Formats: sequence, structure tokens, C-alpha cells
Amino acid sequence: MKTKTININEIIYTVVESTDFDLLKSPNHFGLISPKTLKLMLNDNMALQTKKETVIHEVIHAMLWNFDAELSDNENLVNQLAMQLYSFFIKNKELVKELSETEETKRNCRAEGTKGGQRQMANHNL
Repeated sequence: MKTKTININEIIYTVVESTDFDLLKSPNHFGLISPKTLKLMLNDNMALQTKKETVIHEVIHAMLWNFDAELSDNENLVNQLAMQLYSFFIKNKELVKELSETEETKRNCRAEGTKGGQRQMANHNL
């Protein structure tokens, strides 16, 4: 993945892709997010789509920790939310672009002569 840091509730996590993580050697573990080390670890031996799905899954864990740590441990809930969000992002790309567009992005695009913020999502493609 191109993205190496993510912001979750103003907490910056580093994205690390590797095959060396002991926990990720299990066939049932594709990723892990740690609020202690502020790292989101991904198994580097996965297809890109699986990595994207795993990032969403792990981000949901982090968001739930901030809300209710007990909910964060509910793997079924996290899996269902991750699958639905991934599908939503894929099937609503224009809306996702619009939602992530800021006023600053719009001003920059107008100054550069691009239409409707076409370039703002170049680094955020799912």
C-alpha cells in the first residue's frame, strides 16, 4: 500500500507491511492494530484487495477502542462493519471523493484549473 500513516481520531498510526510479525503468521490473521505502539501491521503476502479490506477492519477496531473497548473485541461486529464499509467505498467512489473533499482542496483545484477536485483523491484511492 502507498499510504504509510493513517489518522484515527487525531491519533497517527504507522502502517507497516511485513511477513515477520509472529501474530500474522497464523492463517486467520491478516492484520493487527496496536493502540500501544500506534502501528497498523499488515501481512505483506496478501493481495491488494485483501490489504484494503484488512485496513478497514483494523481501523474499525481502533475506532471502537476509543468508544467502547468491549465492542472492539467483537470480531463478528468488526467483520460485518468492515465488509459493508469496503463495499460502500467501492460502490460509491464519487460520494467518497465528495465527502473527503475540503474547501482547501476546492480552492487549490480552482487555482490549478482542475475541475471539481479531480486530483484530491489521487493519494487516497481505495
